[in-house]
Amino acid sequence: MKRDATVFVPGVVSLAASSRRTLKHGDTFAMFDEFGDVLEVERSPYGLFHYDTRFLSQLLFTIEGHRPLMLSSTVQTDNVTLDVDLTNPDIFVDGQLVLGKETFHVARAKFLWEASCYELFTITSYSASPARLRFALDFDADFADLFATDALAEVPLAATVGGQVVAGFADRLLVTPDEITVVDFKTARRPPASLAEVPLSTLRQMAAYAAALGEIYPGRRVRAGVLYTHAPRLIEIPATTLAEHKAALSTAQESFAALPVE
Repeated sequence: MKRDATVFVPGVVSLAASSRRTLKHGDTFAMFDEFGDVLEVERSPYGLFHYDTRFLSQLLFTIEGHRPLMLSSTVQTDNVTLDVDLTNPDIFVDGQLVLGKETFHVARAKFLWEASCYELFTITSYSASPARLRFALDFDADFADLFATDALAEVPLAATVGGQVVAGFADRLLVTPDEITVVDFKTARRPPASLAEVPLSTLRQMAAYAAALGEIYPGRRVRAGVLYTHAPRLIEIPATTLAEHKAALSTAQESFAALPVE
């Protein structure tokens, strides 16, 4: 018995394997996926960095709310420029195909130069008739919410951690249902260039703050960072570093209310 059938397979997902694209210029480097995006995933290494501080934690290009299909993705030999060729997926409205895939071509070029990331989009239409499309570029930055109206300033902290009293003041504190973020301001005229140069006293201070907040808000993830206002430069302290210095807390009471200027 022979059966003839036509099966329509919508082109809505790129089958190309995910891989990293890394750019570097001077003290600035960026890590994107093959689309040129930065996907916001917990503990993700992707982003735009300057002096080891991540200034861009999310970057997502979409066509009518969908990720495009990838045609090619190449980092130039100088590791400064990324060239990506994209096309639109099949676009459906109420179950009906309104725009077939590969109707529009998107050439996406991005490069680093003098502590900045530049991006150029060139869009070419191969449609036989006029068409209107919505292109969007969503982005986000680490710790941006700390300077919004929901964040708290100069917050006193006090908690007992393993039988030890920890007390101090948080310059910025943001509390959400799933996560606690704390940042302390420092006014050093020569701020550290990376986490490795952050003074031991500051690491111990932030570990104590994180431990205290873990007691105050049990079950929530705690993020900690230090903002050096002279640069300005924000350095996030990894959870592993916080845990290491939390274990070093030893005195009966730790007070961080009036630390010397670093």
